[in-house]
Amino acid sequence: MSIYGGGFRQGALWLAILGLAHGANSFAGLVETLLMVERPGLNLLNASITVVVQVASGVVLIPIYGVTGAALAMCIGFTVQGVLRFVEVRHVFGWSWPWASLKRPLAAFLVALVPAVVVRVALPSHWDFISGVLFLLLYVGAWALFGAEPADREVWRRLTSRRPIDSVEPAA
Repeated sequence: MSIYGGGFRQGALWLAILGLAHGANSFAGLVETLLMVERPGLNLLNASITVVVQVASGVVLIPIYGVTGAALAMCIGFTVQGVLRFVEVRHVFGWSWPWASLKRPLAAFLVALVPAVVVRVALPSHWDFISGVLFLLLYVGAWALFGAEPADREVWRRLTSRRPIDSVEPAA
């Protein structure tokens, strides 16, 4: 954030926390559509619980941590909502999350994060973008090294196919 000036550097932590909150909300938000169709009342209960948790977290954290507390309260609220949505989708549809499928993305993230953090700490603050570029390069490199799951490769193949979706034959 310091590439925009010293005043922006102060908001870097808030932005990172809000990024995590919105990432969790986006990821778990896909389930909301399914729940709205099957069980709208359950989805309303989920949203109500989320509001109560977020307000309570804000009341506790904002006086202590200020703007950082507000960002943390949002992160807590969205995390609770995500957990509730996954519990609900398991209850309503009997689905479970394939946790093993996260091994490669998490490994690629860690391979990229550690050197990027070291570079970020070692260089002066006006060189922040170097650690960001390093992270992206290492993340892409780790994906190239680890490879994608077979199911992911099939999805990518279908998405990049020049043939219309209707003409793609089902995989055996």
